Amino acid sequence: MSPRPPAGGGGLPFFGKVLAIVALFSSAVFYGLLERRRTAHWRTDEASLVLKALPEFEARSLEDGGTVGRDLLGRFPGGLLVHFWGTWCAPCVTELPELVSFARSLGGEGPGFLLLAVRDDDGDIGAFLGRAGGGGPLPPNVVVAHDRDGGSLARFGTAKLPETYLFAPDGRHLRKFVGPQAWSSPLLGLRVETALARAAASSAPSATDASSVPDGAPVRPGERMVESH
Repeated sequence: MSPRPPAGGGGLPFFGKVLAIVALFSSAVFYGLLERRRTAHWRTDEASLVLKALPEFEARSLEDGGTVGRDLLGRFPGGLLVHFWGTWCAPCVTELPELVSFARSLGGEGPGFLLLAVRDDDGDIGAFLGRAGGGGPLPPNVVVAHDRDGGSLARFGTAKLPETYLFAPDGRHLRKFVGPQAWSSPLLGLRVETALARAAASSAPSATDASSVPDGAPVRPGERMVESH
């Protein structure tokens, strides 16, 4: 006589099913927390940023040997993205080619990019950027500079590389990206574009300048006269 099969057929016992459900739920929670931590730095806004505006700083341009600093805002009317990195920083080396590709994809639109190497070697920087740029020249919206003594780190509040700061055309600090980023992600590009668009909207004049209105000209409903001094 063959042995009688256990009650309930060949399925998992009730306790085993409960364990499986708990395991699936725990995995989902863990993944959610991990993803939230990975993208937490994407949710920074102006109100939560310690650095409020692009600080005064100086670094040496590797293009012409001149000094670059806050004056780059005048060169790039679409804003400025300052990226701290170094050839001695492994995550930086992995991230930078994607950042260069992102800058190239914007062409003449969007912000300028300052790749600010710190405490590095000019020869190592040039050799690496040659590889990161695919052997060709870097895009015209990219400036490479070297801060040999690292003085700019304290001015920006950077403690660990890589870090990236996004500034509006008027110098306001809009976003801070901590650690290496996936610059090829459309979502990240959209966040940069959105931050700059909101900054432009908030800085647009909301009133009519009285100096531009002829004497006796009527003011349309909704307009507010601004006295000139």
